[in-house]
Amino acid sequence: MLGSLRSKVIATMALLITLVFVIAVIGVTSIRALDRSVDHELSLVLAGSQLSNDLVGSATAEIRAGEEYLVRQTPALRAEFLRSGDSAYAYQHRYREIGGLTTADRVTLNRIAISQAKAEVAYATAQALADL
Repeated sequence: MLGSLRSKVIATMALLITLVFVIAVIGVTSIRALDRSVDHELSLVLAGSQLSNDLVGSATAEIRAGEEYLVRQTPALRAEFLRSGDSAYAYQHRYREIGGLTTADRVTLNRIAISQAKAEVAYATAQALADL
């Protein structure tokens, strides 16, 4: 069957073409898997950055409302202070639910929660003294 040189060359070429197609299929599969992985990672980064911005905004609103309440003690400002604090805690909770957070990310998130709690205690104490 493979006695002649021509049949050996044809068989070798067929094998090479088959190997090229196999390598092409493996390459396309790898590129698709990489594309899915990059899409997933980018969606996590986007979600994390959006939640980070929202968390910073809520914390800033809480500080602003707390400062304003110390100047003008109105029920609306007290409610805004509480609402902003609750919103910040909700964002922290949503942030914790993001998959793929590293230990360092979780430690940073816990530090933010601790700092927010300390600020709330300080503002609550100041507000109570201002209400006297």
